[in-house]
Amino acid sequence: MTSVSEPIGLWLAEMCASELARALALLDEPETDRDLLVHEMRKAIRRVRAWLRLTDRSTRAALAEFDTSLKLLRAILG
Repeated sequence: MTSVSEPIGLWLAEMCASELARALALLDEPETDRDLLVHEMRKAIRRVRAWLRLTDRSTRAALAEFDTSLKLLRAILG
């Protein structure tokens, strides 16, 4: 966990990476229910995209392609 004194950008990057890693780890669990897997993946993507929207305009512009990829992945998941 990051401390309050660390830059928000570092915290955000760590949180996004952690959230997506957690969702991807579910793919390695064969006993995970498919519906639950899809639900958790969609929630993780939704959280990360929401966190990205909290950044300033230039950061959002720099991450636009990544955000579009997440949006497409979420649409594919249903």
